[in-house]
Amino acid sequence: MARLFGGVAILCVLSLAVAALKWHSAKAGEKKAAESQSGEAEFRAAAPAAIGKSRGASKAEASRAASQSSAAVGPAEGTAASAVSIGEDRAGSAAGAAVLPSRPDARRSCPPSIKLSPPSQAAAKILEGAKTQVREGAVYTPGYFKLDYPNGDIPRDKGVCADVIVRALRCAGLDLQKLIHEDMKTAFDSYPQSRIWGLTRPDPNIDHRRVPNQIAFFSRHGLQLAAEFSPATRDEWLPGDIVFWKLPNGKDHCGIVSDAENAEGVPLVIHNHEKCVEEDCLLKWKIVGHFRYPPQRR
Repeated sequence: MARLFGGVAILCVLSLAVAALKWHSAKAGEKKAAESQSGEAEFRAAAPAAIGKSRGASKAEASRAASQSSAAVGPAEGTAASAVSIGEDRAGSAAGAAVLPSRPDARRSCPPSIKLSPPSQAAAKILEGAKTQVREGAVYTPGYFKLDYPNGDIPRDKGVCADVIVRALRCAGLDLQKLIHEDMKTAFDSYPQSRIWGLTRPDPNIDHRRVPNQIAFFSRHGLQLAAEFSPATRDEWLPGDIVFWKLPNGKDHCGIVSDAENAEGVPLVIHNHEKCVEEDCLLKWKIVGHFRYPPQRR
């Protein structure tokens, strides 16, 4: 009997021990599952911030790289390079990327340099009067206008190429309107009035504003200089000189030689073809006349 009760007691103890082990094992599993769920939640909460930081860092690095690239090649080239990169990315490979043609950098174009000096005080005044017109920017306005005499002029915001010469000379105290009119009264046949326009007498409203009449006057009273530009004639082209061209359409044109020259040493010219400007155009058209007035050599 004693042995029977002893065996039962041992079985009870073993059962209790097994139950205790199962309970502890279940509790450990629940704790591990809870910790796992907590870790996953924390990861999900932290992941967007981490991704945002990563993306921000990538953007910052890309921005720094683009800035460095742009600084190295200049604004225009940097923009072009960015466009090519975008094209490559959209194409999926560098093989489909566009290749930019080589081109001269516009920033390397040297601005005109001031190297020339007028041959006289009168020429300096003429040049000053021409440059004033560039700042005013008169728009090309052909037509017949009733003018005062002497020193008559149309509104300063209007004009033709011949008005550039008239206004420039007035800055030096020379009224081309009166000079041509007085000369034409005594030598009318020396001017192309009848041949071109069928006129029989002078007209102070328009005569001095016609290029052929200016050519006739300066041929008679000015210093006639080389009508071509070359190394041999370079020294003859000075600020304040008057140049005449024949345009491709057969019309006459004129301007004042400036004190600025291009990189090849060709002087710029102040003229009004559409608007009064200072421009690199001396060799753009056929030169038919080159004068200095008053007639004075350096």
